Amino acid sequence: MTSKKRELDAALRRRLAPFVAKTFQTVCPGETFHDAWYIDCIAWHLQQCLNRRFKRLIICMPPRQLKSIMASVAFPAWGLGQDPALKFICISYAQTLSETFSRQSRAVMQSTWFRELFPRTRLNPRKLSADELETTKKGFRIATSIGGTLTGRGGNFIIIDDPIKIDEAMSPAELQNANQWFDNVCRS
Repeated sequence: MTSKKRELDAALRRRLAPFVAKTFQTVCPGETFHDAWYIDCIAWHLQQCLNRRFKRLIICMPPRQLKSIMASVAFPAWGLGQDPALKFICISYAQTLSETFSRQSRAVMQSTWFRELFPRTRLNPRKLSADELETTKKGFRIATSIGGTLTGRGGNFIIIDDPIKIDEAMSPAELQNANQWFDNVCRS
């Protein structure tokens, strides 16, 4: 292994921002990754969450800026690479969207580069559905939606990514439904 590869691997293990760039290459092959200052900023804040320095983090930004790839795809994979016993619950407005992010996380975790970076983190082949993946150390990433099933499941991290569709965001009824589900199901 060359010294440059060792340095890159160390950076990918230690810092979420370069891991996001590598994740992007895996889940968006052929597309160009455009690095920006806010990627380092968000990655740093997510790392603070993983290190338990922050309990809550809200990321507000326009669409198509990598928020979902960072928070819902790369962060759970990287976190499980750091500690394969962690538990992530990832929630979106629709089950299909949540499962898309889950499949992307799974693709990253099954990639050769991820397995070389994090040899202690292995996926349980019996728990690789679109809505749940589990490690051999009993960590997991669950995908659900607002209104979806979650009762009885707990996690170290709850990621809520786009809880309401953009065209329903101004609907008082949709806001109330999302808030009630959060208060009555997610928080419990």
